[in-house]
Amino acid sequence: MSSITIQSLLQSFHLLDHLDNEVLLAWAIGKDRTWVLTHPEYALTESEQKKYSDALKRKENHEPVAYITGEKEFYGLPFYVTRDVLIPRPETELLVDKAIEYLTTSPLPSPYKGERDIQPIDTIIDIGTGSGNIILSVALKTSPLSFRPPSGGLQTGQALPSPCKGEGDAAPLLLNKEEVGWRYTFIATDISPAALAIAQKNHERLCPDIPIQFIESDLLNFLVHKTSPPALPAGMQPSPKEGMTNILILANLPYLPTSDKRQITKNILNYEPHTALFSGKDGINHYRRLIKQIETIKKPGQTITLIIESNPNQHQKLKQLADSSFNVTTPFISITVFK
Repeated sequence: MSSITIQSLLQSFHLLDHLDNEVLLAWAIGKDRTWVLTHPEYALTESEQKKYSDALKRKENHEPVAYITGEKEFYGLPFYVTRDVLIPRPETELLVDKAIEYLTTSPLPSPYKGERDIQPIDTIIDIGTGSGNIILSVALKTSPLSFRPPSGGLQTGQALPSPCKGEGDAAPLLLNKEEVGWRYTFIATDISPAALAIAQKNHERLCPDIPIQFIESDLLNFLVHKTSPPALPAGMQPSPKEGMTNILILANLPYLPTSDKRQITKNILNYEPHTALFSGKDGINHYRRLIKQIETIKKPGQTITLIIESNPNQHQKLKQLADSSFNVTTPFISITVFK
């Protein structure tokens, strides 16, 4: 093969494909996009040229770039993805924003602010976790310890970095490692073992120090049938709690009507898992079942808050379903997504 430089490739990119092609080029070279854009003189090796050429052919066959590279950025984090999981969408960051806003404006558990008349959320459950992008993003923004300790471990009195103490703190939060308590019990469920494996891999890559339980379950069946979640590894147990008293449920379940298959682009229809996209004639079969399960598991005095992603034209029907199932002590929040 003749010598090909980054500059010659960049100049050949069509405007509409520029970003995707830059991502593929960076992946083929093993660098990030910034490096590619600042090293126009770099000449690709033969193996890099072939890798890039093969990637372009896959893209021409409508394969999503994220599946080619095996990675998709979400909430500023690089998530590993395969065709076993839905590719994280930018609009789903709205759901994460809403969850973080809800958690940071409601009372914190007693180890952080003392006892309150209003009980705080103690358990966060991500239903249909897929790649784990929602639960991991929320966990990283709300946990007291949300990073891999430096070599040698966290030193006594060492200040935790800002992601562990929230944005805008005036002073470092000083904690001894042995005194760190977990604000929430995090649980991620999925009906697909393959998807759970991807989520667990992302957990290990991004925030292995945050305890998260991964459970194979059809929505909330593990609670409906009272299946015990698997124990966490030694040293990874959350702070003791008397059951799940106040639960925040996060869900980005399939919400496309099956009739939409005629309108979906090839890169989605031919590659992404249909079980993560379509949900019956009206697109809300999964949410209908989830709301019924919540009605089944809710105990007296327990608060369950539901934050979901849905299409705007489904919002009213979902609200009616929730209102008919939940009493006033159970908030229901629907994130409307404008396509």
